[in-house]
Amino acid sequence: MEKEQKGENKLLLYIVGAQLLNIIIPTAGLIATLIIWLIKREESEKINEQGKSSLNFQITILIFSAISGLLSLILIGYLFLLVIIVCTVVFSIIAASENMNEKIYIYPLSLRFIK
Repeated sequence: MEKEQKGENKLLLYIVGAQLLNIIIPTAGLIATLIIWLIKREESEKINEQGKSSLNFQITILIFSAISGLLSLILIGYLFLLVIIVCTVVFSIIAASENMNEKIYIYPLSLRFIK
């Protein structure tokens, strides 16, 4: 039982941490989270809920990043992109902390695409 919970906690951290990959390689974290969620969502309600929350946040960040790219043409997009990166890092750390306390973290500012 305890071994299963450690495995679940590890997967929750992978789901949350995967979004940091998006900073280096756009959509890599989204794909990694999607794969983990699709494979493990039936096995654990926590993984299902955190996976949906993380995917919704990452899709929202992808949309905001695209808008930021367009706004970069008038230079304000660079500032917006910096805010997106900071929010991604901060919210990832908060989500990891919440997961370690066995809570599901619902990301602020994220649109609900997957319910």
